Amino acid sequence: MNIESLSALLIFLPIFMAIAGFAPNLTFLRSVVAGMTAVLALGSIILFIKGPFAFEPVSDMVSWHSIFSFADFILLGIMFIIGIRYRHKLISILVLAQILPLILIKFSTQKPHFFEASIAADHLSLMMVMIVCIVGSFIVLYATEYMQKHALKMGTSPLRTGMFLFFLILFLGAMNGLLLSNNLLWMFFFWELTTLCSFFLIAHDRTDLATTNALRALWMNLTGGVLFIWAIYLLHISGLPLEIHQLTKLGPLPVLLLPAALLCLAAFTKSAQLPFQSWLTGAMVAPAPVSALLHSSTMVNAGVFLILKLSPIYQGTPLASYLAILGALTFIYTSAIALTQNNAKKILAYSTIGSLGLVIACAGIGTPQAYSAAMLLILFHAVAKALLFMGVGHIEQLIKSKNIEDMWGLMERFPKASLLLVFGMISMFLPPFGALISKWMVVHAAAQLPVVVIMLALGSALTVVYWTRWAGMLVNSFNPLTGEQRFKSPLFIDIPLTVMAVLSLALSLLIIPVYWCLSVPMLNIVFPEFADASKSGALMENIGAFMVYPAFLAIGFTLLIMKKRRAEKSMPPVSTPYYSGLNRKDHSSPGFTDPLGNFIPFCSENYYLKKYLPQERVNAGINAVAIGFIILLTVASL
Repeated sequence: MNIESLSALLIFLPIFMAIAGFAPNLTFLRSVVAGMTAVLALGSIILFIKGPFAFEPVSDMVSWHSIFSFADFILLGIMFIIGIRYRHKLISILVLAQILPLILIKFSTQKPHFFEASIAADHLSLMMVMIVCIVGSFIVLYATEYMQKHALKMGTSPLRTGMFLFFLILFLGAMNGLLLSNNLLWMFFFWELTTLCSFFLIAHDRTDLATTNALRALWMNLTGGVLFIWAIYLLHISGLPLEIHQLTKLGPLPVLLLPAALLCLAAFTKSAQLPFQSWLTGAMVAPAPVSALLHSSTMVNAGVFLILKLSPIYQGTPLASYLAILGALTFIYTSAIALTQNNAKKILAYSTIGSLGLVIACAGIGTPQAYSAAMLLILFHAVAKALLFMGVGHIEQLIKSKNIEDMWGLMERFPKASLLLVFGMISMFLPPFGALISKWMVVHAAAQLPVVVIMLALGSALTVVYWTRWAGMLVNSFNPLTGEQRFKSPLFIDIPLTVMAVLSLALSLLIIPVYWCLSVPMLNIVFPEFADASKSGALMENIGAFMVYPAFLAIGFTLLIMKKRRAEKSMPPVSTPYYSGLNRKDHSSPGFTDPLGNFIPFCSENYYLKKYLPQERVNAGINAVAIGFIILLTVASL
């Protein structure tokens, strides 16, 4: 299969297969999704092996540019109707603010620059396509099982569940289209298609809270869409090309800085960076497959992808410095605010925003090592967060709670699900996992920016606190791996979770080959001077430190096994808390009897620093600071 056909397959297969979400037969639906997963995964791997490409789709029957222009207006029309339907004036205004520049471009006497390669991919694009096709497809497979229980819980009709799966699958095609679009006008269509899909997915449960958060996500992402299309208009009236690979060849020209700044700010909205983070934390009301898809392989990655693609345009400019500071600021803020959360999905949400902030800081630092770290962070973060969000969704259905305090000692009751969840957590901050290596590379690359280094180091330390606290709750038990050992997860829950865990470990142990296959070819393109330096050693420096990580892993597992066996031999007797002789058990829960004869269960929980980090007040302050930096960023680009 040639490149043109393979690219079309990866974009249009999910778009056409989305209709399968309405299939009334569950076995048929799962068979279709499993087949689609296999085709997309294999297709993306073949595309990566074939390497970078660029071509202009041609057809004697249709004009693709006319089709996309027409589709833009249809898409914006749908979102305008949503604004009218919910009486949300801001959404309607933002849609009109996008339609105006589209009309100006369409009917301009100055024709757009001749398009030579509207579809193109480099190693960054190919890596992202693999993430969408493999990680995203397994999330859809997970959703076929998860949504059955969710529908029973919420009383959802089969039609609404089918609509949910329709947009979930459509999302994959939209992301592949975005990642393979070299023409900014084409990318804009897929950019806004992901916005529309996210609205319907977040609003799925149709509760007041779900609708409110879906509308917030819509208007914030439409704000990014406005910035995106006006950046295209500025390029158009300046007679500049609208193809990314041609723009990046021009380098950091003054005329390119304002459009680049607007595109970077559009990416901030999509990746939920300060001050736009609230839409992503609000999206946690959606079912777990939505959270997994948005946070790992699709929507939020679109923003950092665009910023990395544009990096040759702003390297060495004040825009790059502001990006580094804003990314680092987002990372340390979200790491601190995650300490105050006991909602599992919100902890994961803030962790996601912080990790994306790290990627943006890398783009701003603008060195080969930082760029390489950004690519590796995207890869390892996608796999780990898919595992964590799917795992949390599964556990939530088992214990009917998202509160991490309710997960205390869960290893006793559901050992496999808990073990996979803990594995996902430690893969974010312990060796030999790639996330830690990537973060180390970021800090090392920022050595010339002391303020950024301090923020990254403090933020990394805070992430260790909330990950270890949560993981400790799960494994803290008097008698681990007993109890409900016979509980067996459904196959379509178990397979995606296990695959993500295996991928995370395999990619981490193969970090050196991954670096050479993914990062080095891309660095040779973005940093031509890097070609000779890349021959000196993998990961640029201190390769020996990373090669001993597998040994650390083996030693760690050996010590854990020895500790477990020793603990089993000397297990102390279990005693309940003492309440002045009033002790009592109710359904095996320890507690005491109060003066009125009521049973009061024993309760202890972690300290969440809410007194010192009041979220609303901190949000207001940090958003004001971020807006100030955005103003400076924009002014510096004029």
